[in-house]
Amino acid sequence: SSGNGEGTQWISGAADVTLQGFDVASPASITLLPGWNLIGDPLTAPFDLYVSSVTDGNGTHYTMPQALSQGLIESTLFAFLLNGYQSTSILSPWVGAWIKVADELPGNGTLTLTVSSGTSSAAASQAPAIKTPAEGWLASIVTSVSGMVDSSTYFGAAPKATAGHDRNLDLAKPPMPELGPSVYSCFVNDQTSLAVDVRSTLDTRAKWALRVDTSAANADVTLRWPDLQSLPADVRPVLTDQATVSTFYMRTSYSYT
Repeated sequence: SSGNGEGTQWISGAADVTLQGFDVASPASITLLPGWNLIGDPLTAPFDLYVSSVTDGNGTHYTMPQALSQGLIESTLFAFLLNGYQSTSILSPWVGAWIKVADELPGNGTLTLTVSSGTSSAAASQAPAIKTPAEGWLASIVTSVSGMVDSSTYFGAAPKATAGHDRNLDLAKPPMPELGPSVYSCFVNDQTSLAVDVRSTLDTRAKWALRVDTSAANADVTLRWPDLQSLPADVRPVLTDQATVSTFYMRTSYSYT
């Protein structure tokens, strides 16, 4: 059934699950409150966040791109898999995900997210979780330690971006997990944890501050940047280890431990 969750039960291995209740008809509605919301797919098929719609407390309807550009929605979906966050635009049944809503909302202070089924498995596998900004570029940082992976951290540049927070360009990162083993990475900008930090293409010496936290003790953390092909030829990305003051040219080295 569809509604607010009342508890959590962890299943450590394979198990038979008995379904109770009734199938929710598509389209379905999810109530969102200010701040971070942990939601599930109320349907029996995946839905695509970017083709969903949002209605505010005054009854005004927005497409998801409109809700993002106006700052009503401040993130994509983040699922916790492999003991780290993975960004996604597709939410499937049996998977929970975080989504960030603006702290101040019009009307009664809530949003209604309307989702529809019909996303195929093939479309889900090809759908970009984070969209490259117009006339700009985007690159990902994958953080791993002891088999745990966080693959939801991105840096980039765009003509309309600034050094501060930019609606529909910079995206917030969910809170760091407090229970169980985990790895967590984010860019920190003005004391805000970001999954996506986009700076101006005019700033030729832009710097991104990467933060990494993990529950693993005395274990090596590896950073990887699997694809820098979208970066213009004149962009020379350099990674600096603040602890050792070592620098690495990221176009010729593809990971750092």
